[in-house]
Amino acid sequence: MKPAAEPKDVRLEGKVADWSSEVAKLGSDKRPAVIRVHSVARAEEIVAYCDERGWKVIVGIEPEETEDLSDLEKLTDGTKLRMPTIRSEPVIGRNEPCPCGSGKKFKKCCGQDNACVVRSDG
Repeated sequence: MKPAAEPKDVRLEGKVADWSSEVAKLGSDKRPAVIRVHSVARAEEIVAYCDERGWKVIVGIEPEETEDLSDLEKLTDGTKLRMPTIRSEPVIGRNEPCPCGSGKKFKKCCGQDNACVVRSDG
């Protein structure tokens, strides 16, 4: 009886497997970034951010889950994503008039202790 021939691995016959050429790039049509956010407004910000850079993204809105921006952080080379903060009230500059109505600059009035009390005229 003949001995069984040993199986030969044809795929790696003297070559090193290069998987990087077979995996689609993150943010492309074949491999979009997957993001989870809490609100529609946040989702719109992220979609606009990705569109500016030509990245494809799938954004899920899940208010009860934690936000997951890990794919977006990978696209930005591991740096933490810093989205612009949207404020409901404008920030008062140090050299602007104080909103309390005293006539002084903010830095000389309520800006010294960061407890400005705005008077309501009316």
